[in-house]
Amino acid sequence: MRKEVIQLGEQVYLNVPSGNFGNALGGYYAWKMGLPVKQIHIASNNNNVLTQLITTGRYDIKDATVIPTTSPAMDILKSSNVERILFDLFGAERTKELMHKLDSEKCYELTSDELSKLQAIFAADFCTDEEGLSYIKQAFDQEGYLMCPHTATCFKAYDTCREDKSIKTIAYSTAEWTKFSPVIAKALTDESFEHDIDALKMIAKKANITIPTQIAALFDKEIVQKTVLDKQDIEKDEYAICNCCKCCCGTFEMFYKGAMPTHTYASYIASVNLEECTQCEACVDICPMEAIGLEDEIMIDKDKCIGCGVCASNCPVDAISLDRTGKREVFVAPKKLDA
Repeated sequence: MRKEVIQLGEQVYLNVPSGNFGNALGGYYAWKMGLPVKQIHIASNNNNVLTQLITTGRYDIKDATVIPTTSPAMDILKSSNVERILFDLFGAERTKELMHKLDSEKCYELTSDELSKLQAIFAADFCTDEEGLSYIKQAFDQEGYLMCPHTATCFKAYDTCREDKSIKTIAYSTAEWTKFSPVIAKALTDESFEHDIDALKMIAKKANITIPTQIAALFDKEIVQKTVLDKQDIEKDEYAICNCCKCCCGTFEMFYKGAMPTHTYASYIASVNLEECTQCEACVDICPMEAIGLEDEIMIDKDKCIGCGVCASNCPVDAISLDRTGKREVFVAPKKLDA
């Protein structure tokens, strides 16, 4: 609207790369609140259970296995936020019935009336890795735009889902391209790169840009988590979560709102080298569990620490490290209930 491409009140399509359906759910709620949305288009990768559900009414994962793709955040078979759509459209009892079938039979099927209601607001298609690479190259060649592989899946839904081509589309760009530099470099040059830094340098040269300073600086930092496991050994005793900040993680947001506890397993715990610590409180501010405090010195509440490593990776003097503990359970009541 600021660029006057879309006018106030003008109908639009929303085009959402989706695995767990969270951003699509947000678009759905925005539509219910009055945003003039003609339809929400769901873009999937080869793990295309959402395309199957929206086009056929059948959610079937009986014989399915997760397929690794170039858009890994969408490599999901059991999309938890779909339940919230079903609840809003069909009510509690029907949703409970469908979710029970999915748990017990790995499959459920909507009635024709239910499918019609779903398709009134949603349409869907999926994008293969090869198609995604082609869309990434197309966006760069035509617009000079560097696009992540998740965003690229939107182009497939844009090509196939719009019934009215005169209606403009808002596509959700859900990830920053530097996270997926080997994929971007492959799309632009048709060359494979094993290491991110080599891919980043190639992209920078190709696009005549510099690598973002905060990204380039990562390659000079000490590796904090040094344990490397074969994937078949991960479930034996190693537990970890992503290094999410509390400002952007939906799970932590629900914790802070008092809607759900944090219940996880971890194999690491943060520890502070007090001789190196400058008491700048960067770790206090960024800890998603509020497990770090400053009294006379920095203190870590071991009952709240989930070993995510956010504090260690953001300490300006590298005074925090992660110690291996072996599997331990962490349960913290929601913030509002913990007062």
